[in-house]
Amino acid sequence: ENCGRYDLIIGDYYCNGPRSTRVDFSPTWLRTTMSTMKTIKDDVQAVDYTTLTQLQAGGGTACVPEGTYLRDVVMGKFPKANYLDCPSPDECITWLKEGRCSLYADDELALRYRALDDPTVEVTGEQFNTQYIVWPISYGAEQRKVRLLKKWMYDSVSNATLDLLSYKYFTLKLCPLGLAGVNCDENCDPKHGTSDRTGKCICHSTKWSGKDCAIEVKENLNTYPLWEVGMCYAFFGINMLACIVCAVWIYWKRHNELVRVSQPFFLNLVLLGCVISSSSIVPLAQQSEGQGPVPACFVFPWLYCIGFSITFGTLFAKIKRVYRLFEASANAERVVVTKKQTFIDISVTTSVDVVICAVWTIFDPLQWIRVITLADQFEEPLESAGFCTSEHWTSFVYIIGVWHLLLLVGGCYLCYLTRRISKKFVESRYMLLAMVSHLQIYLISIPVLILVGNDPKSSLFIRAIVIWINDFAIICIIFGNLMFEVHVKRNDNVNIHHAIQSFANRTTSLAPQGGSSNGHPPADNRRPGMMSTTISQIRLRASRYDSTSNGNISVLNGISEGDHTSQSVPDEAVGESTVSDGYETCTDE
Repeated sequence: ENCGRYDLIIGDYYCNGPRSTRVDFSPTWLRTTMSTMKTIKDDVQAVDYTTLTQLQAGGGTACVPEGTYLRDVVMGKFPKANYLDCPSPDECITWLKEGRCSLYADDELALRYRALDDPTVEVTGEQFNTQYIVWPISYGAEQRKVRLLKKWMYDSVSNATLDLLSYKYFTLKLCPLGLAGVNCDENCDPKHGTSDRTGKCICHSTKWSGKDCAIEVKENLNTYPLWEVGMCYAFFGINMLACIVCAVWIYWKRHNELVRVSQPFFLNLVLLGCVISSSSIVPLAQQSEGQGPVPACFVFPWLYCIGFSITFGTLFAKIKRVYRLFEASANAERVVVTKKQTFIDISVTTSVDVVICAVWTIFDPLQWIRVITLADQFEEPLESAGFCTSEHWTSFVYIIGVWHLLLLVGGCYLCYLTRRISKKFVESRYMLLAMVSHLQIYLISIPVLILVGNDPKSSLFIRAIVIWINDFAIICIIFGNLMFEVHVKRNDNVNIHHAIQSFANRTTSLAPQGGSSNGHPPADNRRPGMMSTTISQIRLRASRYDSTSNGNISVLNGISEGDHTSQSVPDEAVGESTVSDGYETCTDE
C-alpha cells in the first residue's frame, strides 16, 4: 500500500512473488524463519509444548500477530490448532505468560530479540518457512541512487557489518567457545560444555562434571565391594573350619559306641557334601569389570547341586539302611545291607544332579555379561551391571528346584518311618529339623531375590548367606547333637536288643486292629504268642552275642563297621523257620 509515495521503505519485509510485481527489492540483508516462543515452566508435570506439531496434536492454543502475512502462513500449515489473534507482539507475550496460549508464533529474529532481556521465555528452536528480509524500493526511484544503495548494502554484507549488527541485536550473548564466567575469563571444556547466558559452564552430558566440565564421571560398574567379597570368603572359611573340626573329632572318637552306631563313614560323606556345597560361595564372589569371561559362572551350579545331593543323599541312605535293619530284626527276618548297596543309593541320587548340570553346561552354559542400565543422550554408559546368565537358565533352575524338593519330601517320609527308632541309631528327628530349617530359609530367600532383581550386590549377599546358613545348620544339628551326647550326657550305653524291642513294641501297639495296609492280617487273627516269641528270640540272640562279643552284637557291628546281617536267631539256635501270614517266626531245637 502507498508503494508509489516513497522511493525507499526502511523496514523488515519478507520478499515474495506478489510484492515483487509491485516494487523492487534491496539485496537480502537478513535471513530468518518463522518460529515459536514458550515460557520456562518450573512445574515439570505441566503440559509443555515445544513445536506447533505437538500443540496441534494435543489440542493446544497458539498466539499469532493479528493481520500479518505470518499469521496466514502458520494457520495454513497447522490448520487444526487453536489460535488467538494478538493485537501486538507485547500483548502476545503477556497472554503467553498468563497461560492463555502455550506457544507464540512470530518471526524468529523478533522472538530472539525479545528473549534477550526476558529470562522467563525462550525460543523453542522450531523453524519453518525460511524468509528473506529486504527493503522495498520504488520502480520510479532514481536508478543511480538505487545502485549506490545496493552497493552500500553489498559492502555491509562483505565486511561483516551486518553480522555484527545481527549478533548485537538478535543473538544471546554467550562467552566464546572454551570460556565461561561473568567476564568470560574462566575455562569451559570446548568438547564437553558451553557457557550459558549467566556465564555458567553447562556440560553437554552427565558423563562430564566439574566447574569446567573437564572431569569424566566414571561408569558405575556395580561391582561387588571388597567387604562383601571378604564376607563370602569368611562364610566359606567358617564352614570349612567346622567341617575339619568335625572330621577330626569323628576320627578321635571313632571307638566310642555312639559314634560307631552313627556310622563314621557316612558322617564323613555328609561333611564332604557340606564342603562341596559351601565351596560354591567362592565362585559366587568372582566378577569382571568387562564382558568376561568368568569361568566360575558354570562352576557354581556344579558345586552347589552335587554338594546338596551328597549331603542329603547320604543322610537319607543312612536312615534307610538303619530302618531296614531294625525292621528286619523286629520281624525276625534275615536281611543283608552292605556299604556298597548304600553307596549305590547315594550315587544314584547324586547322578541326577550330575546329569542336569552336564546338560546345562553343554547346551546352555552360564556366561558373564555386562548390561548397560543407564546412559546419557549420546549413549555413553553411566551405569552397568554384570552377572552370570544363559538363555534358558530359569528352566534348569526350576528342574533342579523340583528335584531337590522331591529329595526333601522323600527325606521327610523316611524320618516318619524311623520316628520309633532310638535317636542313638538314627538322626531322623534332627534331620527333619535340618530339612525344615532348609525349607524355611528358601521360602524367605526366594521372594527377597525376586525383589532385589538384578542388583548384583544384594543378590550376592542373599545367595551367599543362604548357602552358608544351610550348610552350617546341618553341621550344628547333626554333629553338634552327637558331640553333646558324647561329652555332656556321657551316655554311651548302646543296648541294641532294647532298641529293637522298643521299636517292635511301638510298631505293634500302633498297628491297626481291623486290618493292615501292608497286607498283614488283623491282630486278633495272628497266632497267639507270636510277638512274644519274636521278642524272646531277640533277647536270646542279643544275650548270646553279648557273651561272645563283649556286648557288641552283630547289628551294632554291621552298622558301624561294614556289611551287616540281621537274622532271626543265630545259626546254632535256629531249628526251623516258617513263614505265616507275612511274619517270620522261629522255634528252638
